[in-house]
Amino acid sequence: MDVGSNKSLVGKGSAGVLNGKGLRFKAGAKNVIIQNIHITNLNPQYVWGGDGISLSGNDGVWIDHVKLSKTRRQHFVSHYDASRVTISNTKFDGVTPYSHSCNSDHYWTIIMGGTGDKITFDRNYIHDVSGRAPKIGSSSGTQLVQAVNNYFYSSTGHNFDISSSGHVLIESNYFDSCVTPLTSGSNGKIFNTASTGVEGNCASALGRNCAVNYLSSNTGRMTSLTDSTVLSELGSYKSQLVAPLGYGKVVSTVTENAGIGKIGN
Repeated sequence: MDVGSNKSLVGKGSAGVLNGKGLRFKAGAKNVIIQNIHITNLNPQYVWGGDGISLSGNDGVWIDHVKLSKTRRQHFVSHYDASRVTISNTKFDGVTPYSHSCNSDHYWTIIMGGTGDKITFDRNYIHDVSGRAPKIGSSSGTQLVQAVNNYFYSSTGHNFDISSSGHVLIESNYFDSCVTPLTSGSNGKIFNTASTGVEGNCASALGRNCAVNYLSSNTGRMTSLTDSTVLSELGSYKSQLVAPLGYGKVVSTVTENAGIGKIGN
């Protein structure tokens, strides 16, 4: 289903379900809100069954209180040209009977790869996945991302996979039962507060400390990365950055609010 400029698609209660259809933003479409909608059953039995939400050079996009499930390709993907988007309070449900990994977990979850993307990824629930959750980077340009206050649960493969073009701040996220929260080959400009003692490195650029991520005892190791490049870049937008909740509040906040039928929570 194509989406053009100056549109708001808002579901009513829990009834806003797109069954067998995804949303494909027209190239260059601007000022779009997608809220309180469940996108599901998008040809999950076919390898090229389609993407849940697909962007291509879009500006001023807000995806909020959405649920995505049973897609065969990406739940969300930003293609090629730059997009400016916020994804918040969204549930990426990876449970599927057609698993690439043969374990009921979805692999092609999230790709942020538009040349010049600027993305805020806040208070989302990503569960039962095995890869690209998210994949950030492409063969050209940069992808500037703040990933904050998200709850990652039950990942049998990898979560963050960041190539050299990905410039990413990862803070105040909660990882539980995640085998590989960050791939060892991630080589972008990354600041991830994987341990205490580095929070203050953010103060000069962002005007505040960064918040530590939490990794449960059954979650794999996340190497501490403290590249200041992404902090300097995000410092130009510090008034627009999301404030970290602190990982202690993430699980309850996200599970109570992410997905459809929860507007106003």
